[in-house]
Amino acid sequence: MRPIHLVLDTSAVIAYARGSEHVGETLTQVLENDAAFTAPMTALAVAATHADPALVDLLTKHEAFQPVELEWTRWPALAATIGLLGRSDAAEALLVALDFDGHVGQCASSDDVDYRYVRDIKRSWGNGPTSDQRRQAGDSEDDAGSCVHCSDIRCNDRSER
Repeated sequence: MRPIHLVLDTSAVIAYARGSEHVGETLTQVLENDAAFTAPMTALAVAATHADPALVDLLTKHEAFQPVELEWTRWPALAATIGLLGRSDAAEALLVALDFDGHVGQCASSDDVDYRYVRDIKRSWGNGPTSDQRRQAGDSEDDAGSCVHCSDIRCNDRSER
């Protein structure tokens, strides 16, 4: 099984279905790096209401696509993330990316979610959440956000520039 390096959100799935070279090139790079990408079910379903469902389905047939799902026990973390981002599809994409230490791949659209907003969670928790804070958020992961500068969820730069 390949490691997941990219999680597509709804706007990226729509862009792919509409023939975006940018998304296609990114997926090719993931494959060339012997890695995988995924898109949560909610992102696929919402995208299929805005683009040709057959082309959304084609994405799931890509050689580097790996299906994943959140466990039902993660509902408190999903609820908290929906509260932050305002959309269940975006929240699920972010949680999946955090689970696999990957990037949320989003493409420009009028309703893009700013995943960098999640950095505020880290700021409020300092160097990381305590065990009680993680349990309260419904998550057990120490890394709950992205770099405040580059929005890379794997970046550890916490300095104020």
